[in-house]
Amino acid sequence: MEYKYLKEQLLSMFDSDKLHLFPEEWGFFNETERDIKRVGYATNLTGEIIERAGEKGVDFLLTHHDSWEFIYGLKEHCNKMLREAGMTHAFFHAPLDDADFGTSASLAQALGMKGCKKVMPYRSSIMEVLPVKLFPRILSLLRRAFPIYCRKMCAVIGITTGRSAG
Repeated sequence: MEYKYLKEQLLSMFDSDKLHLFPEEWGFFNETERDIKRVGYATNLTGEIIERAGEKGVDFLLTHHDSWEFIYGLKEHCNKMLREAGMTHAFFHAPLDDADFGTSASLAQALGMKGCKKVMPYRSSIMEVLPVKLFPRILSLLRRAFPIYCRKMCAVIGITTGRSAG
C-alpha cells in the first residue's frame, strides 16, 4: 500500500477540525514515499516496541501514545531507532480517545454502559455519571480484571481514559 494512501485513510477516520485544534496530540514521524508492506501497532512507543517491530519486518508503526517526553531521553532514543530502522511512526492520542470507536467508547461498550456522553470532548472523554444500579456490575467486571487494585479501592466514582493534559 502506498504510504500516502495509508496516511489519508488514517486521517479520514478523525474529525479534521479537532485534529487542527490539537496538533500535538497526534502526528507522523520519519515519513517516506514508499510502499508500506507491514503495519505494526502498540499502545505506547518505546525502544523495545521498535526493536520487536523491526524483528517482525514492520515498516509502519501505529501507536496510541507517542514516546513520552517526560521520561528523559526516551523521545530522542525512539526517534533515532525509528530513523535507523527506516520505520515510519504515527500516533493518535486524543483523536483516538475522542473517536466513537476509540478508547472511552470501547470501554463503555465492554462494560455494557448505555447513554454515555462526552462531557469534555477531545481533551479527555469522561463518561456521564452513571445510575447507581450500574455500579455493582461495573465494579464486578473491574474486580475480575484488576483484583489486587480493586481490593484496595474505596469506591468507583467514574471512568476516564488517557493521561490528563493539565
